Amino acid sequence: MNKADLIFRGKNVYTEKTISIFENDEEYVKKVESHWRDLSIIKGEYGKDNVTLIADTVCSCKKIFEPGLRYVIYATMNTNRALFPFSCSFSSIENEFDKLYKN
Repeated sequence: MNKADLIFRGKNVYTEKTISIFENDEEYVKKVESHWRDLSIIKGEYGKDNVTLIADTVCSCKKIFEPGLRYVIYATMNTNRALFPFSCSFSSIENEFDKLYKN
């Protein structure tokens, strides 16, 4: 949690993915952009009412988020204020997050 620049709850509006196919016909997700609304910021500041996450590097989470579901997302921000998922292991569906961290 300390390494994330932004943690928010939000509804996934849509997700776009770019696919590369290797010789053995296995699907490999090269890049994912997911768009979010109805935000509730848990940590950090963003200043917008919607968020776009981009996962396009080797170590970024390339999880395909399901549109219409609410998630809790941990993200890092670069110097251009672009957001990247921090880790798939921390990002989860909101109801599952609430069950895990219920006091």
